[in-house]
Amino acid sequence: MDLNAQLRQLLNKSIYTSETFALLDLGANPNILNDCGYSLLHLLVFNHRMTEAFQLIEKYNADINIKDKFGLTPLYYMLNDGFSVDSLIAMIRLGANPNVRNSSGSAPIHQFIRLKFSYALELLKMHPESIHYKSNEGTPIQLMMNLRNTQRFSADNYIIMVRNGADPDSVDRNNSSLLSIILEMNKPERSKELVALSQLSPQERKLFTPDLIDYFIQDDGIMHLVCDLQQNKISRHHLPLLAKFPNAKEMVIKYIRNLSSDVQEDLIKECLSPKTSLNQFFSIQRGWFMTSTSRGTFAQLIKMQKALIDNKILESKSFHDAPEQNHFTPTNMA
Repeated sequence: MDLNAQLRQLLNKSIYTSETFALLDLGANPNILNDCGYSLLHLLVFNHRMTEAFQLIEKYNADINIKDKFGLTPLYYMLNDGFSVDSLIAMIRLGANPNVRNSSGSAPIHQFIRLKFSYALELLKMHPESIHYKSNEGTPIQLMMNLRNTQRFSADNYIIMVRNGADPDSVDRNNSSLLSIILEMNKPERSKELVALSQLSPQERKLFTPDLIDYFIQDDGIMHLVCDLQQNKISRHHLPLLAKFPNAKEMVIKYIRNLSSDVQEDLIKECLSPKTSLNQFFSIQRGWFMTSTSRGTFAQLIKMQKALIDNKILESKSFHDAPEQNHFTPTNMA
């Protein structure tokens, strides 16, 4: 008995009754195509019968990315037929490939940005490559920028897209930059964050959480970085990220230089002492060459330490060489 042949006959007649699913229960292949080149899943989508479509995928393991005779998946037709974003995200959660376009060139992520931004963020967690999908209005972040006069996005919305790999140097259709848009929002902290993130690679941006970037954009951030290093509050896997941030070590040295001599001496000693977090911070290799006490920031620290010692010697010598003051008070003569 050919169950697949019987199922194909039903699909040719566009019949999706209990008989169809009964054949699947008996072992018929849920992925066969009818004579017109469409699968059962395609036909259910065409007729907006999503309850049965989800059942077909979840219970009968139908291929959610099955292609018809034109090479098109069910999600493609959903995108072109104006299905709700809830239906689109449900299909993607079940494994549908989101790299499809409608007639306007929009992929699901562009629809989510227009209609439900939280779904765009969810999609990026599942399919990070979606951040680069282009529609007729550019990448997802460019679409956000182009929509800003009719759809309000927060500075945090833009920043989170950059964290997920969007180009921080993006411009809209009028050539306005992302930085200028955030500056117009009067969000100085987010502007600083954007500039800081722009100095990192897309891979590093995902790892540089807001609490880490705050060390470099807050007014007292470097002070907190030094204190947290002293107190071993920074995890071992975050240490390389912080040390490799552009000029991070130089910022710490500048901070130390502005402290009193006694505090400088203690901090530099800690920076040069093996096994301390500050020493590990300065020991992390940033470029091609291994860290060394003869060059780079370690050499600067050693030079600062020597200068402090020399100043102490000079102060001590000046004190001992100073002429003794004569405290003799003449006695009144009778």
